[in-house]
Amino acid sequence: MKIAVVDTNVVVAGLGSRQAESPPRRVLDAMLVGHVRYAVSAALLAEYREVLLRPKLRQFLGLSPVQVEVVVRRLAQGAALRSPIRAAADAPDPGDQFLLDLALDLPQAVLVTGDKLLFALQDLGIQVLSPAEFAATLGNEPPQS
Repeated sequence: MKIAVVDTNVVVAGLGSRQAESPPRRVLDAMLVGHVRYAVSAALLAEYREVLLRPKLRQFLGLSPVQVEVVVRRLAQGAALRSPIRAAADAPDPGDQFLLDLALDLPQAVLVTGDKLLFALQDLGIQVLSPAEFAATLGNEPPQS
């Protein structure tokens, strides 16, 4: 069974979506209610937190720092926490190295991202899907245990 590595841009887009059926929102909702298996690392959780705490983004999303922390904790609670080692390969953007490391740490991983640069990771054998492509795979599956 595949396990998702969900990029920060998908989480942000999901939180910002006013439409319940938008792909990023469907991905985020599936994560929060346990309908999808996903993994995080300390670095990915730190990026979720850091990005969501940006003042302009918090204002746009209507989130207080406490609400941001609640979101990050809920995402951490539902995830498989991994501590990947630095991959021998380099990410197209050095700021995304932690995503590559995490995806390579999980042989059955699928990276869910809206970042077109990260689609180049398919050359390393990583399955990369857009939020729309991944949301289409969700169906109405029962929560994972």
